[in-house]
Amino acid sequence: MEQLAESEARRCQDLLSQAQYHVARARRLDEEEKMLRRKQEEERYLLLLLSIILFKFLSWNLNLQASFQNASDGRTT
Repeated sequence: MEQLAESEARRCQDLLSQAQYHVARARRLDEEEKMLRRKQEEERYLLLLLSIILFKFLSWNLNLQASFQNASDGRTT
């Protein structure tokens, strides 16, 4: 009877150890996924900012070119 109890105790300890491993692994994977999503969100935000800056620069550049063209044609804006 004592051997059976010891065997069950070892089995329970093994199952507990496996469960702890899987919980730790799941937490690590969850944290990695969160970090990846955060990084992707930051990259999307930076891409949006870059797009806005580029759009403003191109708009400014077109306005500047139009001003020079008008000045060379003798027109004022």
